[in-house]
Amino acid sequence: MRDSREPAARCRGEGEPIDTADRLIHQIYAAVLEPQGWAAVGDSLAALIDGATVHMFLVSAETGRTYINLFARGDPDFAPTYLEGYAADDFRVSRVLARPAGLFGPERAYVSADEVRRSRVHQELLPRFGIHDISGANLSFDDCIGWFGIAHSRPGRGIDPVPARLLATLTPHLLRAFRMTRRQADLEHPAAAPLADLPVAAVFIFEAGQMVQLNRAAERLLAEGWFRIGRAGQLSCADRHNAARLAAFHADGRPEAALLLRDPDSGAVHVLRRMAGVWPQQARQVLTITLLTPPPPDEEEVATFCEPFGLSPAEQRAVRAALVSQPLSALAREAGLSLYTVQDQLKSAMQKMGLPSQKLVFAAFERSRAVVLPRRSRELDLSGNR
Repeated sequence: MRDSREPAARCRGEGEPIDTADRLIHQIYAAVLEPQGWAAVGDSLAALIDGATVHMFLVSAETGRTYINLFARGDPDFAPTYLEGYAADDFRVSRVLARPAGLFGPERAYVSADEVRRSRVHQELLPRFGIHDISGANLSFDDCIGWFGIAHSRPGRGIDPVPARLLATLTPHLLRAFRMTRRQADLEHPAAAPLADLPVAAVFIFEAGQMVQLNRAAERLLAEGWFRIGRAGQLSCADRHNAARLAAFHADGRPEAALLLRDPDSGAVHVLRRMAGVWPQQARQVLTITLLTPPPPDEEEVATFCEPFGLSPAEQRAVRAALVSQPLSALAREAGLSLYTVQDQLKSAMQKMGLPSQKLVFAAFERSRAVVLPRRSRELDLSGNR
């Protein structure tokens, strides 16, 4: 009798593909509670395709903390080699980050054959490490950059339809498990780097109602004068309205509470969060403050973001106007053009980028900015070093 099982299952003597999916989904979520299990997940996914390698990572773009980093069945020298010599001019990064999170697909969907022929990454790096016919998914969320990729060790093989469908089923589960892994790790260990070196977020630690530790970002925030430490030792604000709201926040005491605070003078918006589950002692609490209003992008940042898409200078100006919320009518007056022309330039730019809305343009820029643009300040090292 003919064996009706799908090829991916038959070749390894396994059960039906649905059984394989159930087993892998169980293994993925088990790794959330036992982080050492991610290596086994990588091996299991690589085993779906003969001769495949799997690359998975999850890293915070704010702190540089690495939650997941593995290169199953591949050369461990790949990640540092890529970061040192190729990452800065890898045109694929912004395109991957612009793709919907959890959507599995081949690299050829966003990289043309002509670009492959002209790319240092494809012509030098990938063949050197036996990486061909890449498929994968963007697994980024919030301030974290995530990726799952699978590739053949030899060129021209591609991925058969059966394992491709299975991987497409699994990637949304990987995205959810990545979110859970990040949350679990942050609750158990609030920072992999020293507290004082945490960028972006201001961190205050209080014991018995008195501040006992803070990082440099918190020091700068206090030096600016709007946030202050009150007479009772609690965090407060210079204006009465927000000081009263902060006092109510302290009195409430709920874990994982959050409060939006707007500086009436500068207009800056901050979010205050109380972290929960980090330390068991009830006498200790951790407060973080994050600035929600990012600085407007300069022309160099926008040019770096737009370069992979081949936008003209005029289209780049239109994109920057959208990113800084400048009315297109104002840009038209500055450039001496009609409003219709400027609108057409922005529309053309969005079509080239494959982003149908300004909201998606902004989201793609912020993710690209976090990974590519400030390389000197963040230096994302997927091996866990900074």
